[in-house]
Amino acid sequence: MNMKDKVFLDTGGLIALVSKEEENHLLAREIFEELDRLGYEIFTTDYVLAELVNWLRCRRGYRVTEIFEFLHNLYIDDLNVIEIGRDRFSDALILMHKFREHFFSLTDCVSFVVMKELKIKDAFATDKHFRIAGFNNLLN
Repeated sequence: MNMKDKVFLDTGGLIALVSKEEENHLLAREIFEELDRLGYEIFTTDYVLAELVNWLRCRRGYRVTEIFEFLHNLYIDDLNVIEIGRDRFSDALILMHKFREHFFSLTDCVSFVVMKELKIKDAFATDKHFRIAGFNNLLN
């Protein structure tokens, strides 16, 4: 195992991991368990977690206490959460403009900025945008 191995956890990957209704659920669990077994460092952003909270609350009707408990459990599992801040936000807007024909979301562009900064090549994601942006998408 190489302790430098890293993976980026996207909203779609998180949703596939937690929702049995998602088409990639079993694959997501299998891959995530393998990443854990191999000792990968797992990174995400505060933007991804905000999207997840919105999804849990608006699409699944989770109560705030359930969301709090869910997020607390994520942090305990050594999830590295990167805060975006002004510079990364600005870089994401520039990237969003550069790839405007692909209609990347701001959250995706923020993720790409962080992945490039941290030299992360693998994304635990379900959408094709990560592949288009030059990353290895583990779930698509």
